[in-house]
Amino acid sequence: VAAGTHRIKVLKNDLVGEKSILVKANEIVNETIQLGVVKSGIKIYSHPQEAEIIIDGIEYGTTPQVVKDLSLGQYQVLIKKKGYRSINKTIELSTDQYSTIDEKMVKMASITISSKPEGASVSINKQNKGQTPIDLYLVPGEDALIELKMNEYENWQNTVSPNEGQEMKVSANLSKQKGKISILGFPEGAYIRMNGETLLLQQNEFELSVGEHSIKIFKSGYVSKKLNVK
Repeated sequence: VAAGTHRIKVLKNDLVGEKSILVKANEIVNETIQLGVVKSGIKIYSHPQEAEIIIDGIEYGTTPQVVKDLSLGQYQVLIKKKGYRSINKTIELSTDQYSTIDEKMVKMASITISSKPEGASVSINKQNKGQTPIDLYLVPGEDALIELKMNEYENWQNTVSPNEGQEMKVSANLSKQKGKISILGFPEGAYIRMNGETLLLQQNEFELSVGEHSIKIFKSGYVSKKLNVK
């Protein structure tokens, strides 16, 4: 090498050593360089800032951040911020040169789901999310199948396709499930009163919502009949 001062760097597997050595003309220089474990790091940026950083399950503060003193190897990096879609990255550190993550985060769509009556179970794309009323985030650009279920009520469902940052509201009026009763053996011209409505008993079968009902069947000259059905 030319005479002068040179910076020498030695690498072996995950070990590294560096030293400045002065070389004079026509001289042979013998030097010992101590090797140590190679350390590297990751520069992490997000837009917007102040997103949480989690590397292999360990928290490292918020963006922007330079995570130092990482051994060589593979790391799982999670960047998350409320109201934004999380970012997952696999980073391989093979030298002491820092890797860089610089990501624009996608703003999630928000949705408020309510129902009448309240307390219906809510699932999004078959995953249980809780009960109405409820506020949730949805991934923009992806269809979301909303399903509501409640005992004694018909299942309700709707599919929405949210845009980035969109605020949505969904309200469902749940309908009672239906059942049928058959009424036989009553004289022609009898009347039936149920749910506050009086009808001429011209048919044997009636459709009613699930639940308890009080029914009265009557006709002039006959003893009235009261029934409680469920």
